[in-house]
Amino acid sequence: MKDQKPFFIGMGGSGMSSLAHILLDLKIEVKGYDKANTDTLRKLEMRGAKISHDPESVNLDTIDYIVYSSAVKEDHPIFQKALDEHKTLIHRSELLHELFSRKFSIAVAGSHGKTTTTAMTGQVLLEAGERPSIMLGGEVGILNDRGGKWDNGKWGVYESDESDGTFLNHKADIKIVTNIDNDHLDHYKTVENLHEAFARFIHNKKTSNAIVYLGDSGVESAIGLLEDQKNVIGYIETSRAISLAEKYPEIKIEPFEIFDNELSFYREGILRKIRLPFAGDHYLKNAFAAILACEITGVDINKAIEILAGYNGVKRRLEHLGTTNNIHVYDDYGHHPTEILAVIQSIKRMRPVGAKCCIIFQPHRYTRTRDHYLDFAKALDDSDILFLLPIYSAGETPIEGITTELIFDNLTNKERAILLTGDLERDVPIIKKYILSGDFLVSLGAGNVRDWAEKFLK
Repeated sequence: MKDQKPFFIGMGGSGMSSLAHILLDLKIEVKGYDKANTDTLRKLEMRGAKISHDPESVNLDTIDYIVYSSAVKEDHPIFQKALDEHKTLIHRSELLHELFSRKFSIAVAGSHGKTTTTAMTGQVLLEAGERPSIMLGGEVGILNDRGGKWDNGKWGVYESDESDGTFLNHKADIKIVTNIDNDHLDHYKTVENLHEAFARFIHNKKTSNAIVYLGDSGVESAIGLLEDQKNVIGYIETSRAISLAEKYPEIKIEPFEIFDNELSFYREGILRKIRLPFAGDHYLKNAFAAILACEITGVDINKAIEILAGYNGVKRRLEHLGTTNNIHVYDDYGHHPTEILAVIQSIKRMRPVGAKCCIIFQPHRYTRTRDHYLDFAKALDDSDILFLLPIYSAGETPIEGITTELIFDNLTNKERAILLTGDLERDVPIIKKYILSGDFLVSLGAGNVRDWAEKFLK
């Protein structure tokens, strides 16, 4: 691979750009295409990557293999050109596995929280002096606002994406599963297939340790499909620890308690406590999983707790964009009802008494809106003021009858919700009418909803 030249289709994607950074660290010449021209791509260009924005101008003569993701369809002109020229096509998950199979590795999977948990694990290993290789689907300060880094340490940690089933390629030494929600059913078709895939992920390398959150019904379903549970470590609230220990006698149970934004657990008879710069129980659970993984690698547990007290966060994960007129503006990638509710609960814990939690939500994909519009409405009802944008298609063909109005129509508190147009210039003045000094405003979604928050700040 060292002397082979790759070409990335859709180089600006979060996972794709992270892999490109890793190849640049390995001194490999990197080329690619993306129709957009973003800060992510400019960072790659500054490091020497050659990026085209015109598919017609792409020349594959000197290219050895093409890297693509599941977002790239077979009718993409560069994909077609690669087929016509008999170039080797490699899915990004294959490249990821090829790279990290050279090291002892930690793979983080789950419907929600995998990017955060990967970042936490990476930060602990990095600041503990382990010189890890790291790959995640976001940009983090510990990697100079990149999502990928290759280093000389024996450990690597990476985010393992279940959305298209390719996470089964990843045979890591330690696996973390944060939760399993009913998402990506466009690929899996049934919840049963989704649970079976996670069960296979946990045991596609039988010598690996699996760290799983047993407080999640989806995880329990996947664990129930395993014939052998001996290498599974289950973390769970103390109130359920005894009953689950009886139900799963082979699993090592790690009990914990969360109270007042602090997670406590015992190690060697001593009470340990985890506190983070971010509010929210989900952050604490992710941190505990990261600490359990790093403990297996040999990192001192007190050192890991100390490092995570200064956790840096991930771009677009409750990222503070700025403050204007004492209005605090955040951005988050959450695009599933479970994630949305977690973000709203975190903001409500952070805000002072009297401040409102104001959400700009942009539904992501027609299929996801079709499958979850009732759950979206239920989660978003927890906000104080809600602004709803049109659906971000993410390349999907529109589905008749599936619009943002489906969510609006099923809200309990419609009087606190405003349908926006999708036009920045028209929408931001509308938002300004409802936001007061001291309020918290969050742009929420996996599309370009962040643009509305940034325009509001300006």
